[in-house]
This record gives sequence, structure tokens and C-alpha cells, in this order.
Amino acid sequence: MAEGEKHMKTRGKSILKPEKDGKADEDGERRGQTNERDQDGDAKTSSQITAAIQESISAIHSQISALRSDLKDDMTDFRQKIREDIRNDLTEFKEEINRKISEVTKTQQSTSERVNEMEKRIADLEEWAVDVRDAVGNTLKVQENLQAKLSDLEGRSRRNNLRIYGMPEGCEGSNVIEFVAEFIKSELNGLQDIDLQIQRAHRALVPKPSQEVQPRSLVICFLEYRIKEMVLRAAWNKKDLRYQGRRIFF
Repeated sequence: MAEGEKHMKTRGKSILKPEKDGKADEDGERRGQTNERDQDGDAKTSSQITAAIQESISAIHSQISALRSDLKDDMTDFRQKIREDIRNDLTEFKEEINRKISEVTKTQQSTSERVNEMEKRIADLEEWAVDVRDAVGNTLKVQENLQAKLSDLEGRSRRNNLRIYGMPEGCEGSNVIEFVAEFIKSELNGLQDIDLQIQRAHRALVPKPSQEVQPRSLVICFLEYRIKEMVLRAAWNKKDLRYQGRRIFF
């Protein structure tokens, strides 16, 4: 029984193997057909892709050409605009330069005229200065001569003046000439019968001092120098000359 079962199993296996081989052949054929169909489809797809790529490349070339043309036109317009702007700027700059040059020329002409006028005035002033210098020199010489004459006249006029020191303030009253004449004739010897010919007499021209300070001197102007010398000698000869108990000096 055991051997019979083994034999049946072995036979069954041998019977099953041919069936499996047949199926394998059918599957192989199907696979081959499928591969052929796939290859045909791949070939068709590749050709379609190639055609699409070529169309895309052609479209890109067309777009690039159009873009290049547009850029060329834009560059031409831009170049033309730049040229016009530069030409306009240069024209304006040239006009501005010409205007500035014209203004500078006018200013230079005005300055030149003013300089010429100043030179003329300076020349006139130099001539005038020479004349003025000569005139001033002559004037100074005349002034020196006049000053010398004036000093001489002042000295000569003062030769007839005589001062009396120590007379109390207010003792002369309202008539100084009469007071001085009476004092000289009464106090000095040898002058009683002489006409003193006093022209003027007054106190020294300074502010009136207080009582504690030395009184102002009396200034007497005689008509003749000779009489003034006689009065002065008589005063010196008497030496001790007093008025109201106060020492008087000539």
C-alpha cells in the first residue's frame, strides 16, 4: 500500500510538470507581446516628446528673436534719447557759459573803467598833495613868523605889567585903578606928583580863593615902561611895605 501511494504521488507530480511548463510558455509569450507593445509605445512617446521639444525650442527661438528685436529697438530709442538729452544739455551749458562770459566781460569792462577813473583821481590827488604840501610848508613858515611876532608882542605888552602880591581880597572895591593909584602914591616915595598912566588893573584871572588861602595878585598895566620901572624901584627901595598890617610884595 505504501509503495502504491508513492507511485501515485510520483505519477501525479510527473503529470503536473507538463502543465506548469505549458503555462510558463504562455506567460512568456504574453510577456513578449507586452514588451513589444511597450517598446512600440515607448518609441511613439519618444518621437512625440522629441517633436514637442523641437516645437518648444522653435518657440523659444522665436521668442528670443522677438525679444532681441524689441531690445534692439529699445536700445536704439534709448541711444537716440540719450543723444538728444546730451545735445540739449550741451546746448544749455554752452548758453550758460556764453552768458557767464558776457557777464564777466561786462564786469571786467566796468572794473577797468573804475580803475582808470581811480588812477585819474589818484593822479589828481597826488598833484593836489604836492600843492598842499607846498602850501602847508609856506603856511608853517608864516605861522612860525607870526608866532615869533606874537611872542614878541606878548613880551612887549607884559613889560608894562606889574603885579602886587598880598592885597586882601575885596580891599580894592569897585574901582581897582583908583585904588592902586592911591596906594602907590601914598605908600611909595617920589611918585606923588607923577601921572601913573595906569591903563587897566584887575585881579589875576583865577577862581576866587577862600580866606585861609593866599589872595590873588593884582595885575597893573602901565602905559609906559618907564613909569612901571619907577614904581618897581620905589617899592624895592622901601622894602617893608604893608597894607592893613599885611606884608605887600611887588
